[in-house]
Amino acid sequence: MQHTGSSGTAGAYALPATLTGYLYINNNSGVILDQATDLSGGRLGFTSGILNIGSNNLTLGLYTGTPSASKMIEADGSGKVVNKSSGAGQFTYPIGYFSSGYYYSPITVTVNSVTITGSAFNMSVNVTPSEEPHNTNVSDYLKLYWSMSISGTSAVNYDVTAIYPGSAIQGTDANISMGEYSGGTWTKFGAANTGAKSITTTGFGGVTNTSADFTGISTCIKPNVSSLGTNGSYSAITYGTLVSVTSGTLANGAYTVTYNLAGANTATGSTAAMAFSSGTGTFTTSTLTHTGITTVTITNIALGSCSSTVSGGNTAAYSVNAAPAGAAGPCVCH
Repeated sequence: MQHTGSSGTAGAYALPATLTGYLYINNNSGVILDQATDLSGGRLGFTSGILNIGSNNLTLGLYTGTPSASKMIEADGSGKVVNKSSGAGQFTYPIGYFSSGYYYSPITVTVNSVTITGSAFNMSVNVTPSEEPHNTNVSDYLKLYWSMSISGTSAVNYDVTAIYPGSAIQGTDANISMGEYSGGTWTKFGAANTGAKSITTTGFGGVTNTSADFTGISTCIKPNVSSLGTNGSYSAITYGTLVSVTSGTLANGAYTVTYNLAGANTATGSTAAMAFSSGTGTFTTSTLTHTGITTVTITNIALGSCSSTVSGGNTAAYSVNAAPAGAAGPCVCH
């Protein structure tokens, strides 16, 4: 079967629910799929034009031709391209999207191992030309993500490699890494290949989630400290002030806090380690040698080499009293 044409608008075609043999797309104006079609027993040929699957799934096996921005499957709607797999192996989804022009953004899936249940092991993918909605990066990310769903397996390990166009880059792709979002959690993989314009999970032990989004995220994931609070309830502390920090957005981790002291004791740019878990964390300031009110102001919180400036909810005042007689270390005096 061959769909041909050279001008005008794209045509909508009702293909059989199951199609064997060859389906050639040879229409410069494109072809629109208007119902779900299983072509796994046949072959799709790319000659010219775009096959837009819209809200319909297209189950695909073999295909011929060299897909590109002018001859590919447009899979930027709710429909997905489905590949029926019999086990370990590799398949490249010849998909792309439209955003003020057509862009080819294929994704290659390599199944490393799988335990198949039921009659079919399906891996389904589409692509969305916007920032992944759970990504909080404000710079250095892709305005593009691929959504994967897998069925018919009780255990799977796979890798993905995705190609992105330059127009999808927000910031600099030298600062972008592959990111996977699944079940409320981000996993970061290796840095983008800026020459090939690709991101991959390969080399990190594989992916096991059966539902996930893949995209480019900032290599440097800055701590989110938008709702930071500092507890100044301690009334009198000597030697070092124990500062309690609360945040509804800061992820669990081992952070480095940069802070200033003002008032009876002064310091600028001092640092301390803070273990943060379940919304709270604590750190201890440097030695306090003068009695009186001392104000602690947190200016920065860092996770590894990535840091965020803090500008709100970051100051607390403490009353520093003389150490009790015979005290030999930190003491909290009420």
